Formats: sequence, structure tokens, C-alpha cells
Amino acid sequence: MLFLIFYINAEVYPVFDREYYDTLLSLLAHAKKEIIVAMFEAGTFKGKWDAVYKVYENLIKARKRGVSVKVLLEFSNWNERVNEKNFSIGEFLKRNGIKVYYDNPKKCLHCKFVVVDSIYTLVGSSNWGYYALMKNSEANVLIKSKEIALLFIKYFYERCK
Repeated sequence: MLFLIFYINAEVYPVFDREYYDTLLSLLAHAKKEIIVAMFEAGTFKGKWDAVYKVYENLIKARKRGVSVKVLLEFSNWNERVNEKNFSIGEFLKRNGIKVYYDNPKKCLHCKFVVVDSIYTLVGSSNWGYYALMKNSEANVLIKSKEIALLFIKYFYERCK
């Protein structure tokens, strides 16, 4: 068995349950250059004040203030429910000027991460749906490290081909 060990200087903060929502909104609100998102399931929203809508609203606000925003979503050859949600959100984001990609349907994109300004990476179990953001037990980490962020950005672009 081969183990790769990386010695990277990084600050790592655990982000549990509802902390994810506040952390995510703060990251999106303070982004200055770039937001990269890979998400298995991006939920729909019922109305303007819904918690999930605020996530998309922050992405759109970031784009309007000149931040590059790119989103990669799961496109499944086996899960139509996820496809319906992701295509609906994908079209909404595209209409608002955000670049949206879908992964290869032959392989499940089960990732859930956000990279902001090539330094902050928020990664873990949280999808972007009401239950993940407001109800479920979720575990994530916020990593402050240029090296880690660049690895996740590379991973993102490899899946956008």
C-alpha cells in the first residue's frame, strides 16, 4: 500500500451542522476573485427567503461584484431526482451569469467543496439542500491553505473536461 504524506502549512477548522451555513455565506460574501464549487446535490428553493436561496443569492451577488463563479454539478445516469434538482439550479445560475458544468454521467461526482480566492477550501458532507443546511448532522472542515486550495481547483477542472 502506498501512502503519500504531504507537509503543508494549513489552518484547519472543524465546521459542524448549522455552522456550515454561516461559514459558507461568510465565505461567499467576502470572496474577492474566484469561487469554485463542486456539489453532488444542489437543492431547489421554495421562495426568496428560503435558506437554500440565500446560498445562490450570495453566489449571484459575488458574480455581480466581479468575482468569477464556477459550479460543477453531478449529472447522474442513475439518479433522476438529483438530475432534476441540479439541472433546475444549474439553469437558474446560468441565467444569472454563473458558469455551470456537469460531470461525466459514467462516474458519480459525490464531492461537496467550495474554494474561495484560491486560499479557503470548505469541504465535507454538506450538500446544498434544506436538510443538509438546516436539519442534518453534517461534518465539514474549513482549510486555509493556498496549496490545498490549488489541489482542489485542479481536481475541479479535471472533472469539467
